[in-house]
Amino acid sequence: MNLSRSTDAPTFGSDSPPEPTRVLPGVLFSVFAYFGTQVSMFLPNWNWDSFRTFFLQDQLSNFAVLVNASRGNFGSVEPFTETGHLSDPHLYLEALGALSHITGLSPASSWTIGGLALQVALVGCISVEAAHIANRWWASYLGALPFIVGTLSFAGGGWATSLASHAVLWGTFASMFSLNEAVAALAIAGILALMLVGVGLRTEWSRRSSMITLGVGAGIGLIANIDTYGFFTATFFLSYGVAVYAMAVQRRRWTWVLSLGLIVALYIIGPRATETLGRLDAFVLGLVPALPGLIVAIARWRSRVLLPILAALAAAAPQIVSVAAALHGGDPFLTFRIAASGGLGVPWKPGIMCALPLLAPLAMIALAALHRRNPLWLACALGIASAWFIISTNDAWGPNQEPYQLWTDGFALASFIVIPTAIGVAVSYLSSADKRARTEPYRWTIGVIALFVAAVGLVGASSVDWFRFYRSQQGETLSLATPESHAMQSTAARISNDKLVWVDPCVKPAIFKAVTGARVAYYNLGLAWPAHLEEILAVGNSLSIRTIAPREVAAAQIGWLVTSGACAPNWATGLRPILIHVATERYGSPPGDEVALWKFKTSGGSLLVSADVIDAACPPTGGAISYAATLSPC
Repeated sequence: MNLSRSTDAPTFGSDSPPEPTRVLPGVLFSVFAYFGTQVSMFLPNWNWDSFRTFFLQDQLSNFAVLVNASRGNFGSVEPFTETGHLSDPHLYLEALGALSHITGLSPASSWTIGGLALQVALVGCISVEAAHIANRWWASYLGALPFIVGTLSFAGGGWATSLASHAVLWGTFASMFSLNEAVAALAIAGILALMLVGVGLRTEWSRRSSMITLGVGAGIGLIANIDTYGFFTATFFLSYGVAVYAMAVQRRRWTWVLSLGLIVALYIIGPRATETLGRLDAFVLGLVPALPGLIVAIARWRSRVLLPILAALAAAAPQIVSVAAALHGGDPFLTFRIAASGGLGVPWKPGIMCALPLLAPLAMIALAALHRRNPLWLACALGIASAWFIISTNDAWGPNQEPYQLWTDGFALASFIVIPTAIGVAVSYLSSADKRARTEPYRWTIGVIALFVAAVGLVGASSVDWFRFYRSQQGETLSLATPESHAMQSTAARISNDKLVWVDPCVKPAIFKAVTGARVAYYNLGLAWPAHLEEILAVGNSLSIRTIAPREVAAAQIGWLVTSGACAPNWATGLRPILIHVATERYGSPPGDEVALWKFKTSGGSLLVSADVIDAACPPTGGAISYAATLSPC
């Protein structure tokens, strides 16, 4: 970004990009192409309530936060039981819930509309900046290109590369597919990064530039309240980008040597420092190598850099303070979550091979930046490459928090910045109107063009991943407005909110929560824990030895049972001595299926549960039909 006035640093941009009337058709085409690549696989049965089944259980856990907000509960609670504490950022989900609460939109519609709106805005920004960087109107037609970039995983017969445990590397199309809060964070980060690039393209600093950079800083901080890993990724990318830009403008060799030395020191000292700081706090160490450049930037441009940094810290403060307080208080869930996030590193070979579609254009931009002495190009290339490398190898220098997830987030965010920048660089070298291109040494030009050809080939080849992903997701949506869902809603209307609902194996608890909003005796182990965790687990442990007692059910705050007529044998039959029938809702045409509501008795001795009932929850293939580790007798 050109933070200096016109006499303070070299400038390479233009204040007169292509006419908006010529760019607008390209933006509209890019939006159309986005829907063609990311939504059309669901046609012709798609609607705004269509919920994508991609990693469904995790998405329904996030969706439960939105459902609660749509019903007026904006508390930071575990979303299924609405007890305990939710430490994960959830501002975006609550904002969508508020939209649903105010407008009457269904929660599923709010989820879909919010996610698609942010991505359409991102595609528009990519289109505009591509045209601005290349100074060609036709570049605006390439705004959806990042959404088909893959990781060259097709050689294994799939569209992603699997690593140890549940770690996986995949392209931008998969990272942006689920429409959850992580997707929203990446979309916002991409928009903010492109806005900053736009400021860098201007030949002079203005009041508008100040407002944009201040907004970018506040926006980055806001992401901390939306998604943790998205915040880390955006912070690293922009910090290293600004640092590299400042060092390139300053042209002092010692800043480069110091920064490189700090990177080496990070991998030597970081693991020990993490033991003192703690894993989450240790992420700050990853920003230390960027300090020389950031200090140069602050010294040179003062408030133009310092104020956005302060805005970012202020906007991020609510989430940072909340998590810090929970960690200081010994929150057991956060302790578990941090420990469970380790061991998910990215081996060097798949890490490099999967990154090739972006490494080639990054190398092209870097070579062109060195040749033309363009700080903005160098910031895009070297800033992104160093930030992406450091954050995705955090297991090697300390935090060890899901490096694979930060790799995939980095891949997506890099694609939003790298592709429009690479287009602009290529145009600069290939255009016959560029007089410099005809007078420059041949070896530089041929090197840039060769890397451009390689980048085009790799991006094109990687799109096979997108095609296979597209085919795998065709028609894969879930309706939350089925006759069974309406029966569940009618049943839930009779449930008092003072007790939790337990559901039989044929009624998925996450689905029941999504369509009714009722408090369910269920939780996602990796998201948050309910207040009565041990008591809920005790009920599950008793089921494993075929017993259940009203006192244990009461201690777990469970007061209701919902059963489905589709289950055979019916759980209500096996538990009949400790149940009171409340209502039955029949559905279908003609009515043949039913959902029944039961209330647990508050007294009585232990009941030996029929083996048939237990077997109904534990199919021969292993694993419960609808439970996680919560109430499964398996």
